[in-house]
Amino acid sequence: MTKNIIALACVAVALMGLEVRADLVGYWSLDGNETDFSGYGNNGNPLAGGSYVLDTPLASGQSVSFNDVSGQRIEIPDAPSLDLASGLTLSAWVNVNNLSDFQMILAKNPSGTAAANLAGNFEFRINAGSGTLGLLHQTSAGSTQIGYTSPNAVTAGNWHHVAAALESGGGVRLYIDGKNAGSFATGTFDGTILNNNPVLIGDRADNTHHFDGKVDDVAIYNAALPPEQIAALAGQSRTPLSAVTTEISGINSGAPSWLGGRTPNRVTDGSGITPDNDGDLTPQHDVNPGNMWLTAQNPAASDRWIKFNLNGLHKLDAAQIWNYNETGTTERQVTSALVQTSTDGINWTTLGGGPQSLAPTATGAAGYDNTNTLPMQGVEARFVRFGNPATPLVQQGTTLGNYLGFSEVKFYGDTIATSDVQFTATAAASSELGGFD
Repeated sequence: MTKNIIALACVAVALMGLEVRADLVGYWSLDGNETDFSGYGNNGNPLAGGSYVLDTPLASGQSVSFNDVSGQRIEIPDAPSLDLASGLTLSAWVNVNNLSDFQMILAKNPSGTAAANLAGNFEFRINAGSGTLGLLHQTSAGSTQIGYTSPNAVTAGNWHHVAAALESGGGVRLYIDGKNAGSFATGTFDGTILNNNPVLIGDRADNTHHFDGKVDDVAIYNAALPPEQIAALAGQSRTPLSAVTTEISGINSGAPSWLGGRTPNRVTDGSGITPDNDGDLTPQHDVNPGNMWLTAQNPAASDRWIKFNLNGLHKLDAAQIWNYNETGTTERQVTSALVQTSTDGINWTTLGGGPQSLAPTATGAAGYDNTNTLPMQGVEARFVRFGNPATPLVQQGTTLGNYLGFSEVKFYGDTIATSDVQFTATAAASSELGGFD
């Protein structure tokens, strides 16, 4: 089930007067595959046992179904981004068949010399018999660990959103369906409990307790999300990025191809979206094609790209994308984009090592507000481009003509420096590659 959890890709959380950055380091929508959509490339190995089914919390997409069978799991190989030394948030949707045994949701264990049944970096589960939530972690590289148990419980046969948030030296909060299900002081949680073992969905390292039911939309953040963001994940309200990090203003956009008045500057002038009208605070896609960017018909492959001038140096958290949404067509939308950043408009770095998938696509109907949000991983940039002359944007279809475009694009992050002489010069140099309107 693909949702907009990635809208929380990077959250600035105020803790004790300090700003703690909570990055989304793993997000598995489990819509028939083990792809990580966080931008960190933590793709899982193919599902071992179990199956993908259509039963999901919102009756869209897929979830993974386990049957309490040994070896059924999704294994995500170890990576530095998954070693959580200062805090975490673990989030998932679960629908357990029964509560007779421990139900393993997520685990990265063990650590150090501990046996395989110890919690390692983390073990997130539903406890046997009671249905309460349990979060455990080792407090040393030896055989000591601590557990936190919610007084509240999930029920069998129903979908529940469950989450655990931990701050090193702060506290632990467990959540069921967006509501606080227990708060605790944190035991020792630091670099001594890290390990090189994989993250497991639906199992733990000793392979003795397995999940019996369905799991969907699993996410890992490297710091504790605040309660309002947990509630947003559980409520499926598409939390606006502007509520958690700063929108970059004054962006200009340029492209080598456009159709009539559907110029590239439409993508960043606010015209491609309309105000929220359903209470989730996310603007809807507009349906007036004159308010969007669209290439000319049959553009050369080398002309199927768009570039953004951020008018300053920024540390980028995320890009939020409203795909092309003209009434009556879904074929002019972009389904894949090579995303590149630059500090000088000449030398470019590719985000995520290759083209980024953009899904879901828009419906071509008024009121649609599902967006794509790409984690930008804190990269510093003055310019961003989607596609380039050698790697063009990929469109949904060509039945209604070979065009493609976007409704609106926003970027979020922290400003490092505003526009200066050097920036103006490099912007001018980059104008040879298409310029800006």
